Amino acid sequence: MARKKKLPPWGDLGDGRPIERLFSKELCSAERRFDELAEKDARSEQFKRMCRLKEHYGIQGESGWRPWYELALALASERDPALTIVDKRPPPTGKTAARWRGPEGLQLCTQIELMKREYEEAGKPVPTILALLAQHQQEYLRYSEMKLEDLDKAYYAARAHWGPKLGYK
Repeated sequence: MARKKKLPPWGDLGDGRPIERLFSKELCSAERRFDELAEKDARSEQFKRMCRLKEHYGIQGESGWRPWYELALALASERDPALTIVDKRPPPTGKTAARWRGPEGLQLCTQIELMKREYEEAGKPVPTILALLAQHQQEYLRYSEMKLEDLDKAYYAARAHWGPKLGYK
């Protein structure tokens, strides 16, 4: 029984086979024009496949270096976790305030997690926790009078308490 070849995460970009040049350089070396056309055709197919990869990763734009850099980074990040960016947790300050061990802390954690999921499902890059908290602070009057840094500390205190119970990473 033949083993099935494992597909990459983006699926099958051309039946899993390499791109074949129409004319081999050995066979048509006398006809340079054919070699140039064959190379151009192969490069065109390669470009189309790269554009499909960009679509898979949700990368917009074709001009400039930035979209291609983002594609390279997305591919490399799948192979090496050292290239991913994660939010740094502030150092532990001691016992969690009772307010954040209760329903209010649970609600804050849940709302921030939901905001993160909305970005992920839309295929957009997820902002930092601090940016999400700032957005959340503007939407809810309850947190509008708190300093952003205090809300950040409260979130991480609530997350330390509720995170393991809810299975948050």
